Amino acid sequence: MAGTYRQGRTAIQAPIAGYIKALTARQGAYVAVGEEIATVAQNRRLQLRVDVAESQRSALRDIESAHFRMASGGTTYKLSDMHGRLVARGQAIDENGYTPVVFEFDNIGDIISGSYAEVWLLTRQKHDAITVPLTAIVEEQGLKFVFLKSHGDAYQKQEVTTGASDGQRIEITSGLKEGQQVVNKGAYRIKLASSKAAIPGHSH
Repeated sequence: MAGTYRQGRTAIQAPIAGYIKALTARQGAYVAVGEEIATVAQNRRLQLRVDVAESQRSALRDIESAHFRMASGGTTYKLSDMHGRLVARGQAIDENGYTPVVFEFDNIGDIISGSYAEVWLLTRQKHDAITVPLTAIVEEQGLKFVFLKSHGDAYQKQEVTTGASDGQRIEITSGLKEGQQVVNKGAYRIKLASSKAAIPGHSH
């Protein structure tokens, strides 16, 4: 960083535009010329690092892209919408049993460097798979269900078994057939409505 002395104060100029990620110097401390006082992150082109467990290492060669959501929740980002690309696949397992996979992408959203994220790794496209939006799935006592539209305003609760997910859709491995109409949104409202309609039991 370069500095200029103006009206009793020193104005510090960074060699790049960006955000201050960390301050090295303490407030009020003296620093020498050339001494590091802060770390600046550009946050324009970021990298996403995913540590893949050893048990999933066989899928590394099929990984092509990823979806991710910040740990704080909210939007699910697609690397394909952010000029993302796969940069590297690790060739070794670290001491904790993980292999790194690294992606690079444009920071179209308000993503801060160093943040943690929930990531869904995308492998080669699987054909003849039945998938539904995650919003169609409801869970009850450890089981997963969807609601099928039977006729009119009538719905049928159907237990399903799920497979892989990309953060937006999830594979149904059993419980659904092609052509069945699934409630994509509002499934929890239907679940609550069906619970309220239940007749309470009584004993003598």
